[in-house]
Formats: sequence, C-alpha cells, structure tokens
Amino acid sequence: MVQTTVGMGSDGTYAVETQLPNGSRMRVWGTFQATPISGSEIRVTAQISDWKPHQICTQAPGLQARCTSFQPPPAQPLLLNFEGPDSYQIDGVVWSRDPVAALLQQPVDDPLVQYAQAPVSPMIPQPVAPSAPQEQLPSDPRSQYEVGNQNFLYGHMKGCSFIDGRWQDCQQ
Repeated sequence: MVQTTVGMGSDGTYAVETQLPNGSRMRVWGTFQATPISGSEIRVTAQISDWKPHQICTQAPGLQARCTSFQPPPAQPLLLNFEGPDSYQIDGVVWSRDPVAALLQQPVDDPLVQYAQAPVSPMIPQPVAPSAPQEQLPSDPRSQYEVGNQNFLYGHMKGCSFIDGRWQDCQQ
C-alpha cells in the first residue's frame, strides 16, 4: 500500500510525503494557493520548491552503486471536494485528517539507496570421477549408424566431449 501525508500550512507552504510498499520515501515541498470554487470545493495550485531524494541508487552486494537523478513530476492543480471538516475527496479518493502526521516527521534519505539481491551464482558442473570403460556389445550393421548419430547429436548439437567412454560437459 502506498501511504501519503500532505501537510498544508496557513502561510501557504506545503509538504507531501509518500511511502512506497518497499519502504522507500519521497518528500516534495513548496508553496500553494487555494481558490474557493463553491461552498464545499477548493482548487489547490501548488508550486514545487524542492524534494528528496535528488538521486535514486541501486546497489548489489560487491558491486558499485548505480545512481540516476530523480525529479518528481510537476504539481497539477487539484480539486478538493470537502465531505466534512476532517475529510475531502480528490478524483473519488477520500483523504482524511491525520492529527499526528507521523510520516512527515521522519527523515528522507538523499540519495535513496535501494539494495538489490546478490547475483545468482553460476551453474558450474561438478567434477565427475572417471569410470571404467564399458564393454561393447557385438556390433551389428545398425551400430555404425547409431554411433554416427550419437557423435552428431552429442558432439555437434550439444557440444559434449567424449571422455573415458562417456559424453561429458554437454551444453544443452
């Protein structure tokens, strides 16, 4: 769930803090102007002054962080439709008063560093103990074709090596 807290001061300043499901937070602040539309509607126009974080970085264990600059989208005018003294709607979403505004009282990291999982370890075939050569059955006329087919299939198509009488190190 995305949590958002909006603080609007009587001096025309505001701050918006958004916390995403992964725990990362963004804060935007600036000035606003409120224009009454009707007895229960107000249009709010905001101007962004600054924000945090300015950079978002991703870092995997053992690797250097990769950072990109971050800029929030420009503020759009909002129409607030008040349902009562403690709640209003914006585009059908109900917002309610938070007397504590705890989200606005927490620090926001700048830059924001998101940690990625360690890269997956490669699949390395384990050494195979050499085996004793297998006895060959008496050949019949078809065996020469079977050997040729196996050589083509395993040697060329799968990239195997014929070691100690067995196909090993196959790629597919």
